[in-house]
Amino acid sequence: MNRLEFAARLILIYIAGILGAVGAKGDLAAPFAILSIFLTAELASRRAGRDGVDRVARMAGSAIVAMVLGGFVLNFFDPGLTRQTWSALWVVLSLAVLWWKRREVTSFAWLHKKASMQTAWFSGAAVIVVLASVLAVHGANKDLQNPLQMWVQGTSPGSVTVAVSSGSAAGPFRLEVDPEVTRTDAFDEFSLSPRNAIERSIPAASSTRYKIYLVDVKTGQRVRDVIVDSPPFS
Repeated sequence: MNRLEFAARLILIYIAGILGAVGAKGDLAAPFAILSIFLTAELASRRAGRDGVDRVARMAGSAIVAMVLGGFVLNFFDPGLTRQTWSALWVVLSLAVLWWKRREVTSFAWLHKKASMQTAWFSGAAVIVVLASVLAVHGANKDLQNPLQMWVQGTSPGSVTVAVSSGSAAGPFRLEVDPEVTRTDAFDEFSLSPRNAIERSIPAASSTRYKIYLVDVKTGQRVRDVIVDSPPFS
């Protein structure tokens, strides 16, 4: 690998990592992340004598396996699976692959070959991947503008506390619990203001599994839910 290619790959890896670490908008970060993943997987699976189908299969497989194993490892550390930890992990993996394959020679001889049916299929697949990536990024950005979140804040003998927040004003909402519990003011309707979490403490029996729903009062739709096991009474 010549110095120019090595430097270009190195710069791309760092740009993708930095954009992920600072939480850049998906429209900006996604192209660099996808390109970094693709080039790293291609370099890792590169070997003389492999045909196109074998190389593509190995590229896809190596990328998927790396992400699955990486996510499994990150899950054991604090703060777990975040854009920052994913970015840091992929930078480390990419740099390791780049150093491992630093003596590989990149050939562009395939550009001079005549197009075949295989080329047409690969080109079509590439177009589909690009369009799917664009749609996924657009949808993610739209959903992340005003995320509505619900989580278990804590448990104690006799009660379960849940919290709800939103990036913008939302509501009114109410809580529903299955199985039913004693009705308290925790079940009163409430609305959310931007980035201010609301907590509700719900009465709970000992050692019981509850499913708690967040219901949109206007539509009656259950928009979020959590499952929690209440602790035993001491």
